[in-house]
Amino acid sequence: MPNNRERQSGQAVLIFLLFMAVVLTVALSFISRSTTDVNISSRGEQSLRAFSAAEAGVENALITGVSETGTQISSSDPSTTYTTTASAIADKDFNSPNDFYSGESMTLWFVDHDSNGNYACTGTGINCFKGAAAPSLKLCWGTPGTTLANSSALEVSVFYATDPTKVVKISGGNTTYDFSSVKVARAAIDPNGASRAGPTGFPLTNFSYNLDAGTCKVKGTAYQFQKTFNIGTDLGIPSAVHTQDYGLLFARVRFLYNTTTKQPLGGHVEPVNLPKQGLDITAVGNSGESTRKLHVFQSLGEPPGIFDSTLFSPGGLVHQ
Repeated sequence: MPNNRERQSGQAVLIFLLFMAVVLTVALSFISRSTTDVNISSRGEQSLRAFSAAEAGVENALITGVSETGTQISSSDPSTTYTTTASAIADKDFNSPNDFYSGESMTLWFVDHDSNGNYACTGTGINCFKGAAAPSLKLCWGTPGTTLANSSALEVSVFYATDPTKVVKISGGNTTYDFSSVKVARAAIDPNGASRAGPTGFPLTNFSYNLDAGTCKVKGTAYQFQKTFNIGTDLGIPSAVHTQDYGLLFARVRFLYNTTTKQPLGGHVEPVNLPKQGLDITAVGNSGESTRKLHVFQSLGEPPGIFDSTLFSPGGLVHQ
């Protein structure tokens, strides 16, 4: 049988092994935690760099208006790059990138713009909306399932020039404008017009129009309501206007009554494509294993909506 000294020696070895196991477990736990913290920190930094790269891509596209592929953001960090896609929105179909509350509006341009932002109907890639047969404008709005009680009405204002030849003059490389012949054709569409007609709603006659039957879909996006206008016969715009360059200028579509819920807007035109409505930019930033994407739509400049009214005031109006 082993003596006491051998028994004590074995116990000491066992205690030492247990102690080493505890120390090793603690050390491995610390190393694992440190590695995890480093990985999380590294991924966080990569994510921030990727987002910054995407922002840089958007900024550059807004300045240049062109697409770029694999552009390095810094010579000291070759792994951080961005790719941008910048395309002009010009089609027969359109879906607004924004939704609208009551009082807000979207401008739909019929006249094109050159690279300097001037009105233009001639030149490479320039196209103004017109038609020998009266052009048509189809509007689609409202989230699918919107009830009549929660629907929004639309006020459509089409700005046109009775003398299109006077609108734009180019001399010595300078562009000047004459809007003295500009008029406005207006129409209103209210899905709930029968209930709202009266002191707070559109009259049922004058320039109001009934809805077209059915729902609407534009490029896969569904809408609850729709209405198609013949720009000539429905809005009373002469053929001498809508058949010429600079005849049709732009349309302003204003939402009414939907004070608590935003509503989308889309549509379709005939017989030709709309001119450029703005620049659609998608930028993808990459850094290490992180990827971030940004999407921006830069619309064209437009006259402030307040000037659509004959009378406006910064304060309240008092009738005496």
